[in-house]
Amino acid sequence: MLKSFGTLAIPDDGRQCFTDYARWRLHLGPGGRHTWHYLKSDAECKEWPQSEIDRYWLGLPMVWNNALHRHARHLYDALKDSTSTYFGN
Repeated sequence: MLKSFGTLAIPDDGRQCFTDYARWRLHLGPGGRHTWHYLKSDAECKEWPQSEIDRYWLGLPMVWNNALHRHARHLYDALKDSTSTYFGN
């Protein structure tokens, strides 16, 4: 059997995390492929900051920028705001 992962130290209490969610990043690859990457060092975390989309899928608190997420007056504004959140400006 191919062993690709080390032993996981999963706590007995389900309320206690066994991984650092702040180190996970979602990469959107070609063809729409989504892969998760775990960053091992603080330097890697600084180079690749966690996006709002990463935080959403990990169940972490969102840090909304009110300048980007204003109340839309028209449907076009709402669509533009929603796509800028996911795809960037």
